[in-house]
Amino acid sequence: MICPLHGPILTENLSYFLEKYNDWSSYRADKKGVLVLSASIYGNTDKAACYLAQCIRENGIPVKHMTLAGADLSYAVAEAFRYETVVFACATYDGGLFPCMENLLYRLTSKNFQNKKIGLVENGSWAPMAAGKMKAELEKLSLMEFVGQTVTIKGAVQEEDKEKLKELAQNIKTISVE
Repeated sequence: MICPLHGPILTENLSYFLEKYNDWSSYRADKKGVLVLSASIYGNTDKAACYLAQCIRENGIPVKHMTLAGADLSYAVAEAFRYETVVFACATYDGGLFPCMENLLYRLTSKNFQNKKIGLVENGSWAPMAAGKMKAELEKLSLMEFVGQTVTIKGAVQEEDKEKLKELAQNIKTISVE
């Protein structure tokens, strides 16, 4: 019998619940695959994230893309803990992060987010700085492995940006097959 302080008393399927607790307490991913989280001001960062998700999917890896602007961030926090690889794509906003991404990173760090493979995509027309800010926050956490090169986009996605996004997808494929 499991008698938690919050929630129901569990008397059946205890092995299932103990396995889940073991996964959660060790910060292991529930799902194989990639979560792509994007924070876009005018839609260009979302387009880049969608293209990256498509490239990852074409490599045979399960992927989920979530747009943060206007979303309930609690769902993004929960999904980030579920996936083994998370890509953060963010527009630079006033020399920092677009607020919804900044808020998400605050929530993840306060929940001791860890043990993930991380990809970074930034967007900024004249001074892209989002990736450096995201990386600085994520480096404070335990067992974070950064995958591939940061992809920097300046405004709308161009053909050369698509090549960089394909390369990031390929790097993600390489670590996902290990």
